[in-house]
Parts: sequence; structure tokens; C-alpha cells
Amino acid sequence: MQKQTIHKKIQNVFQNHSKKLIKPLHTYVILLILRIYVYIAYHKILYICENSNYKDVKSILFYAADADYSGSIDKFEVLKISKKLKMSVTYEDVFRIVEELADNDDKSLSYSVFQDVMDRLDKLDQAQFQITTSENTYNTEQKQLDPEISLQNAQNQPEQLENGLNAEKITRKSEQITQDTKMSKMTNDSVEDEKVKYFEPFEEAKLGKQNSLKLIPNFEPKLSRQQSMPGKTLKNLFTENDFISFI
Repeated sequence: MQKQTIHKKIQNVFQNHSKKLIKPLHTYVILLILRIYVYIAYHKILYICENSNYKDVKSILFYAADADYSGSIDKFEVLKISKKLKMSVTYEDVFRIVEELADNDDKSLSYSVFQDVMDRLDKLDQAQFQITTSENTYNTEQKQLDPEISLQNAQNQPEQLENGLNAEKITRKSEQITQDTKMSKMTNDSVEDEKVKYFEPFEEAKLGKQNSLKLIPNFEPKLSRQQSMPGKTLKNLFTENDFISFI
């Protein structure tokens, strides 16, 4: 009886201690797994932001804003830029514009700068649309040229009249193609000029004329760009703790 009593006491003590140990052990393991997951996700995002071949505009703009998101681009507004990717404007165009606008005023990427980015994207998209339209017109006319000539040759008409009609049609089509080619070249040159114009830095902003940007009323960022991004790199933009709090 005494042995059984002793065994029961030992068993009860062991069970009580094991229950107390299991709970914190499970909690520690879960926290460790979450910590590893957050660490991997954090560095994966840093890799995406720092890689020169990334194509997600929403990510780069979302983390180009202030870490506290006060007075900066809202995540819902960033979705508008991601829609621009479906147009003919490339990501390189977007990133180059945003990088210049964000760096020249030594502040965060504010909402007013975002509106300027949208305006530039609209102009670039319109210019690119003109090029696409002229190229499609030229290709369509070129495809129609050969069937029309073959049809004329297949008809049973006097040889002199047939040659005259074909020569006239060929001449007319050649002149039209030449004109379309010139227009396409002029449009290409104008787009290049537009891109150079739109990519030029804000000289007034460099000289410190902050009035050139239509800032939001009562907009006072908590941190300047130099404080929030001392090295002007995305890696210094936010810390792992900021990301954990965001998650």
C-alpha cells in the first residue's frame, strides 16, 4: 500500500509539472515559428524591393512611403498605379519617374507627388497609344496591298489597262505607306522627346522652391526623407519591427 501511495504521489507530481511545462513550450514553439516566418517574409520583401528586375509597382510605392504612413500615399491609392501596368507604360517608366520625384524634394513620396506621377503616366500612355495606332494602320495597309494586286492581275482585262491600273494602285499604296512611315517616325521622335521632358528632374524643387509642388493643406510629415531614409535605400526605409507591427 505504501509503495502504491508513493507511486501515485510521484505520478501526480510528474503530471502537474508536465502540464506546467507543456503550455510554455507550445507557446515558445509557436512564437518561434511565427518569428521565422516573419523573418523570411521581411527579407523576401527586401529582396523584391532591391532587385532591379522586380515588376510589382504596388510594393515599391507602398514601401517608398513613410513607415508610419502619415501624410503619404495610401495603400488604396497605390492600387491605381498597379492598374497602369495593364497599359502600354512600362514599369521602368514608372519607377524612374517616382524615383526622381521622391528624391528631389528631400521629403517622403507625398500625395501631391503621387498625383504628379499619375499625370505623367497619362501623358506617356497617350503618346505610346499614338505610336501603337500608327503602327497598326501601317501593318493593315501593308497586308491589304498584296491581295489587291493579285486580284487585279487575276482579272481578264486588256493587258495595257491592267498594267495601268496596277501601276496606279501600287503608286498610290506606296505613297500612303511612305507617308505613314514618316508619321510613325515623327511620332516616335515626339515620344522620345516627351519621355526626356517628363523624366527631367524638378529643377525648382532642387533649388528649394517647395511651392512648385501642390502640397496637401496642413501636410507636415513627421520625418524628413533624410531622417527616414538616411542612405536613400529601401533597406533603410523600414525595420523588421515595423513590418511585424504592420502584419
